[in-house]
Amino acid sequence: MVVLIVCELLSFIANKVNKLPIESIKKIICDFYSVGQICNAKERLKSKILRILVPDIGDRLYEELAKVVVSDLPRLVTHSQGDTRANMELADLMELWYKADELNIISSLPTFVTASYDKAPAVKPEDLDICLIAKRLFKLEDVVAGHSQTLLDAVDKTTLEWPSLPRNPTPSCVSMSMNNISTNNSDASLTLSASALPSVADQ
Repeated sequence: MVVLIVCELLSFIANKVNKLPIESIKKIICDFYSVGQICNAKERLKSKILRILVPDIGDRLYEELAKVVVSDLPRLVTHSQGDTRANMELADLMELWYKADELNIISSLPTFVTASYDKAPAVKPEDLDICLIAKRLFKLEDVVAGHSQTLLDAVDKTTLEWPSLPRNPTPSCVSMSMNNISTNNSDASLTLSASALPSVADQ
C-alpha cells in the first residue's frame, strides 16, 4: 500500500536529488522556503526514518519522534537564529536524506507529494548542471553505439544466398549477330554458285 504524505519540500528533494547538483538544490530551497518549513521537513523525515528502523517505537507525533536519539541517525540540533540558520537546518535535512539512502530505505519511505504547485519552487535554466547534462549525453552516445554494434554483428552473421550465374554467359544480342553472320555467309555462297553456272554452260 502506497502512503502519501503532503510535504512540498521533501517532494522536491525526492524528485530533484538525482537530477540537480546538491548546491543548486540547497540554493533553490533556501531561496523559496522559510526556516520553519525546513525544520518541519527535517522533523518529518526523521520521524519516518525512525518508524522504519524501530517499528515498535509507538504511535507518537513526528515532533516527538524527531527528538529520539538513534545510533544510526545523526542527532538533530536546533540551530540558533542567524543569517546562516536556513543553510545549517538544510544541511541537517540533507544529511538525513543521504543517511536514509545509505541505509537503503528510501524506497520504504512514504511518497512525499505536493498539494499545490504554488508551494513548489521552479527550476531555472541556470540551476541546471552542464556537467550532468554532458554525462547524460555521453551515456546516450554509449547506448547508441552499443545498438549499432549489435546491428553490425547481426548483419555479419547473416548469410545472403544469391542465384548462381552461368560461367560463360553469352548475351542474346551477340547470339543474334552470330546467327545473322551465318545466314549472310550462306546467302553469299549461294549467290556465288549461281553466278558461276552460266560460265560453265558457255564452255
